[in-house]
Amino acid sequence: MTDFPEFQNERTSKARKDHKCCECDGIIFKGFAHKAVTGKWNGAVQTFRMHIACSQIAENARDFFTTEVGLFEDEIFGFGELVEAAREDADCGDYIPPYWPSGVWISRGALRQHAAKASALPSSEERSDTASPLVRAGA
Repeated sequence: MTDFPEFQNERTSKARKDHKCCECDGIIFKGFAHKAVTGKWNGAVQTFRMHIACSQIAENARDFFTTEVGLFEDEIFGFGELVEAAREDADCGDYIPPYWPSGVWISRGALRQHAAKASALPSSEERSDTASPLVRAGA
């Protein structure tokens, strides 16, 4: 269940530094597009950042819960609660939720791997903070 924000701004932007995805706990690497939602909830301004793939799954899930299940927006999961909501939905209905990607386990780790594949993120071997910028750029 989520509270309505006093204000909210959604944008897709390019990361100027590494960030953590609030849905899968994976890294949003510097230079990669991601969804950022900034708002003021309960008097505190917060920004939630997500991989594009994680954001799309969360939007599909929110649409499903409002249109198919009939929940109101304040009854739906908040940012960072996608995996838990999908698990509860799967346990209650004994099925894989229709908004969840096919062939992906309902876990943060599996969602992280799905987001990495969907975003074509570099693997940990390809991305090394000790490598020179020329090597990382492929020069």
